[in-house]
Amino acid sequence: MLERFIPLFLLITGMTSLVYEVVLGRYLALYLGSSGASQAITLAAFLGGLSAGALAAGRWGPRLLARLGEPVLGYALLEGGIGIWALIFPTAATALFGLVGVDGSGQDPTTVGAIALKLAVAAALLLPFAAPMGATLPVLAACVDRRDTTRGVAIVSRFYYVNATGGACGALLAGFWLIDSLGLELPLTLAAILNIAVALTAYRIFRGAPSGAIPDADGAAATPPSAAATPANATGKPATAGGVWLFVLAAGCTGFVTLSYEIVWTRLAGLLLGASVYAFATMLFVVIAGIAAGSAVATRALARGWAPDRLFWTSQVIAALAALVLVARLGDLPVELLLLRIRLAPLPENYGLWLAIGGGDIALHLAPGALALGEHRREADLHRR
Repeated sequence: MLERFIPLFLLITGMTSLVYEVVLGRYLALYLGSSGASQAITLAAFLGGLSAGALAAGRWGPRLLARLGEPVLGYALLEGGIGIWALIFPTAATALFGLVGVDGSGQDPTTVGAIALKLAVAAALLLPFAAPMGATLPVLAACVDRRDTTRGVAIVSRFYYVNATGGACGALLAGFWLIDSLGLELPLTLAAILNIAVALTAYRIFRGAPSGAIPDADGAAATPPSAAATPANATGKPATAGGVWLFVLAAGCTGFVTLSYEIVWTRLAGLLLGASVYAFATMLFVVIAGIAAGSAVATRALARGWAPDRLFWTSQVIAALAALVLVARLGDLPVELLLLRIRLAPLPENYGLWLAIGGGDIALHLAPGALALGEHRREADLHRR
């Protein structure tokens, strides 16, 4: 039963995570007065919070889960906490921005201090979403590891692409339908209900579940530890400390570049599409869909014998080449999009068609880089194991 529910949980929580990200980026623009600033702080807070949550789960998670007795209780608390904060967020945002906002502080709203204060408040409101999200996958892996100590992390990592696919769907739903149809607060409420439902379902199903190997999809028993996968460098040699730190440095640099890409891509899409929420959703969809596809490609390549190190560096070269091609196309791309747009009659009913055409053209330019970033993420998972 467990292997059937893990993909469902990852799909739902991936979707709700991106619904939160898109809706909150738009929500905070009401207080910050700038969609560009709200999108930048949303991306920074989410990625920083995800990193902090994963780090905390790795460092203190085992001890805390041991005290809880049931690892699934930790997972349920994290998912339920995200949902509860989503329900509280509108009230909390109004209260905090009211306390430290421009009117309450007496500062000129254009000063550096006032802007920095509002950005700090926005980040503080976003971190209770992002940090638990970063901890959910390690804690879920611990839950699975209780049932299958030989493949616990591998099982969750295998379904990572499902989580990314849910995220891509959530970005599209929030950016192109939920906000327009339901406003800002109702999508948060619906996503919160889903997170709380996942928490309750996971706890009810897996509470007190006996340990034991989880069979593969074909019913075969789990691979014994002696026959487990080869080391991360796929050469049969243990990784050296220098090699590990080189990989950590490379992963940190690519994380910095990835966030820079996402901010630049969002601003580029906004300039070309003209609507920031659609541009933000388009960029997130392309990036998350690319990560899902790249993760699937990397998984297949690793299964065919590619060394993770080789695949990692190959993905970085592809990402760099994709960025260079996009830079070379920046002069011609706006003109091409303008020509596409003037071919459509200037009618309100054609706006959706224009978003599909213009967004699709931009997506084609961003997809190669996003695909390479997804391949990098999958190799990072393998190296961590």
